[in-house]
Amino acid sequence: DATVPGDIRVHADVGVRGIEESEEDATLVYSATVTRRDLLLSRLTASFRFTGFDGPYALGTNPSLRLSRSLRGGHSVHAGYGLYSYSISRRNS
Repeated sequence: DATVPGDIRVHADVGVRGIEESEEDATLVYSATVTRRDLLLSRLTASFRFTGFDGPYALGTNPSLRLSRSLRGGHSVHAGYGLYSYSISRRNS
């Protein structure tokens, strides 16, 4: 996690799942998120997130964008859009 100039927050994760059984069957998972608060308007937040995985049988990605606006009384409005992409991977064949 880091905050860079312009009140931009950056978060990244990387992990491996399934390594207990064998390294060849392990799946790499990763994500990164960049968030900017008070974008153009007060209380408007924009977040871009990119997630993905690379496993022995498939790999995929999911980029997405989310806009959020805080309202009075503790309410908020959110809108988001994302794409999923998957493909078969025969890494162990």
